[in-house]
Amino acid sequence: MTLRPASPRDAPAQVLLRGLAVLEALNQRPISSLGQIAAATGLAKPTLVRVLTILALKEYAERLPNRRGYRLGGRVRALSAGYRTSASVVALAQPLMARFTASHQWPLAIATLDGNAMRLEASTQQDTAFAAAADRGRLARRMPLLTSALGMAYLAFCPEGERGTLLDMVCPADERDGLVHQLSAIVAQGYAISPPLPGEQAIGFAVPILSAGAVLGCITLRYFGRALSEDQVAARYLRPLQTMASVIAANQRLGRD
Repeated sequence: MTLRPASPRDAPAQVLLRGLAVLEALNQRPISSLGQIAAATGLAKPTLVRVLTILALKEYAERLPNRRGYRLGGRVRALSAGYRTSASVVALAQPLMARFTASHQWPLAIATLDGNAMRLEASTQQDTAFAAAADRGRLARRMPLLTSALGMAYLAFCPEGERGTLLDMVCPADERDGLVHQLSAIVAQGYAISPPLPGEQAIGFAVPILSAGAVLGCITLRYFGRALSEDQVAARYLRPLQTMASVIAANQRLGRD
């Protein structure tokens, strides 16, 4: 990552990017010299020394004695903890989702939070005839928080502080009260539902994967409204989906411990 000179207007962003660039450079080898880091980042050595000093103070980098160079600090491991959690949750969910689809025929998908949207991580759509007609090409797609069952389930069940941050990003202030009321209703019924998205025929029915008050991800069942009503879907599948989500969360905690 080579950085351009910072202007006063974007200085804070450039400071952050410099730190990230240095961490990327340190990740390329076990021990890096100042010259190697400078070559990888395009930063002047005096600037690098300041960045490395700050990173070392926070234990993201470590300066080795006798001018042997620099290496990543132990605190860097915490930066990838959320990614590993998401990956493990998806891995745990996939066999359970496959068994559900084999038994009930409807496809399931799992999504995790990706900034201000939900990212579809895995699906059983390939195991159903349903997928060929309705949901082809959905994997890795980012789903809006406010217009998808996945996003609304996440917003409804995530911690209050996180919800406030997300709503600041996606919801106009004058619409906040109505949305908060809608999210409270989702919590009360245990699931979120969304109408078909443009160009699709399927309805989403989503539940959260909850662990210690946090939402690890959400699972959605995709169904045709002409085949089932919302009440029928809730009566038949809400409890099995909630049980699946609980098993995923419990297995994720066991794996982490």
